Amino acid sequence: SFYISLPLLSLFSLSFPTISLLPPPPLSCPPGTAVLTHCTAETPHQHWHWGDSCQYCTTVCKERQLVSQECNRTHDQLCECIPGYHLVVEFCIKHTSCPPGFGVTALGTPEIDTACEACPQGLFSSRMSASEPCVPHRNCSELGLKTLRPGTPTQNTLCENKAEGSVLECSQHHTQCHTGENIQNIQYK
Repeated sequence: SFYISLPLLSLFSLSFPTISLLPPPPLSCPPGTAVLTHCTAETPHQHWHWGDSCQYCTTVCKERQLVSQECNRTHDQLCECIPGYHLVVEFCIKHTSCPPGFGVTALGTPEIDTACEACPQGLFSSRMSASEPCVPHRNCSELGLKTLRPGTPTQNTLCENKAEGSVLECSQHHTQCHTGENIQNIQYK
């Protein structure tokens, strides 16, 4: 049988703190103030507190960070990683570059790394990149050409001109078009 006397139950209840959803005690100060004094832009408080002085603003961001929000009466200065980097624990780390055969599905932000995904059927990526998605393979028949080699996740389709027997071989952004022994460079933008 389980029995607790009333005095023991009230002693047990008083021994452990409870979480209250009530407003803070009347002697605590709201964000932006301190007991007896108000905070200034150089000494903010962001949370209810009982301190008798204001906190000083953070004045320096860490390595590879820049200021994203200036200090004010209620919030300290906020820093974020510079472009091309994201925060891991307390350090800014370079965004991941997706390898060939993978494309970017979400660009990296100051908080989140680049998201990569394997190129699905019909798409390819031929180089490392932190910004380029997978792109469609060339359709040789639409160009009036014959398919010499189908595209793969890392290479574009290789086309051959039906009439002249010349080969059209192209990468993602820079193309080398072979016509017999003559090589022409074509730059796509």
